Parts: sequence; structure tokens; C-alpha cells
Amino acid sequence: MPLVALISHQVESLKSAGYSAIQISGETDIDQLKSTSYTHIFITPEMLNTHLEQIIDDTTVNHVFVDESHCVSNW
Repeated sequence: MPLVALISHQVESLKSAGYSAIQISGETDIDQLKSTSYTHIFITPEMLNTHLEQIIDDTTVNHVFVDESHCVSNW
């Protein structure tokens, strides 16, 4: 899937630059994110409504990026 590949590339680039970045898509085990700090979270639009609040409550997050945000019709 092109979107997931694009996000993976962005996350790997940030990791290689020393940032703690993670990709959250339909394949992500959300429970593994608890009590972890990430400087950058890349999330797919379909995960916003179901998991973003939980992720922010359970982790320390500096930045959240939504790829393909033009797909989001309701914030």
C-alpha cells in the first residue's frame, strides 16, 4: 500500500536522524505503545477516531502527523 510505504520511509528517516518515531496504521498493536515516549507519531486517517486519544493519554507525544489528511472529513 503506497500510503503505508510512504509513512514507513518517513519514520525510518526520522529514526536514522535520532528521533523516536512510530507509524500507526491498521497493523499496529496499540497496547505496545503504552508508557512509551515518541517525538513523532505518523498515523493513518482511519486510526484517528479509534486510537488517537488513547495514544496521547498513554504516551508522551511531541508531534502527531496525519498522512493523507485530506481524507479526513470530520475532526
